[in-house]
Amino acid sequence: MAAVTWNSADLGSSWALSNGDRTAAKTASVWSSARAHDPKSTGKWYAEVKADNMTATAVIGFGTSAAALNNFPGSGANGWGYQDSGSLRDEGGSSTFGDAWYDGDIIGIAVDMDTNEAWFSNNGVWQGAGSPDPATNTDPALTGIADAIMLMCSGWNAVNIFTISADSGNCTYSSPSGYDYWDDGAGPTTSLSDMAVDIAAFLSSTEDQKLDISAYFQSLEDQKIDISVLGGIIEDLQTDIHAAAWIKEDLLLDIAAYFQELEDQKIDIHAAAWARKDKKLDIAACVQFLESMELSVLAAMENTANNVVLDLWI
Repeated sequence: MAAVTWNSADLGSSWALSNGDRTAAKTASVWSSARAHDPKSTGKWYAEVKADNMTATAVIGFGTSAAALNNFPGSGANGWGYQDSGSLRDEGGSSTFGDAWYDGDIIGIAVDMDTNEAWFSNNGVWQGAGSPDPATNTDPALTGIADAIMLMCSGWNAVNIFTISADSGNCTYSSPSGYDYWDDGAGPTTSLSDMAVDIAAFLSSTEDQKLDISAYFQSLEDQKIDISVLGGIIEDLQTDIHAAAWIKEDLLLDIAAYFQELEDQKIDIHAAAWARKDKKLDIAACVQFLESMELSVLAAMENTANNVVLDLWI
């Protein structure tokens, strides 16, 4: 985006712009305000407005697009400002605030649009009661400011001249810690030294990323090694499982042979039992035969005895 400048289409009466619209000069003695480009609604921002030439009665500050241009910022609603007398102007109100400022003085403006607070500095010194410091978010000059605010300047006399600076190349003082310059540091007035610092930071970040990528690939390489080792372990386990399976197969064959041997022994026992049974039958037949012979002998003996007795009777 272009550098922040006074907006030639957003001026009150009697203004002449120069210096690439960074400088606004009054051309008549009448209350009138100039408003800049680039409204802010979020974030933390810093800019400066220099009083190049002036007499009494001037105000530097900010306001929304609804702030009146035919008066000074802070004269009414939607405007806030730091008056040359040292007073604080707050939407129509006025209060004692800080040091008076004069020709050549630089008014710094820091706004925190996330908390809607603002601070003013005079030549690098933050103004107001307590210990005002936007970097530490302490003792702001203003609270509850509206969104979409733009830088403003105002004066009564025809000699009032104000120059806006909103980037690191043109600001006299550094932005508070945590604050960006109002134009995001992207305007054409950004200094070469700032660009060199940005480039160096980018290259350093790139180098860090290269180291991170190198570490990442080293991690992947280590994981590949771990996976390779794991694969070797799995291969060994598979070999052990195969060996165990063969052992189991051998055991099954041995058990089958053992049971076959038992079966053969059972058959032998049965054959022996049958042989023994046959022998018992043979002995029984022999005994039966002997008993028959004994009966025959007894019968013969009895017959013989009867014949002898008969013969004696005769």
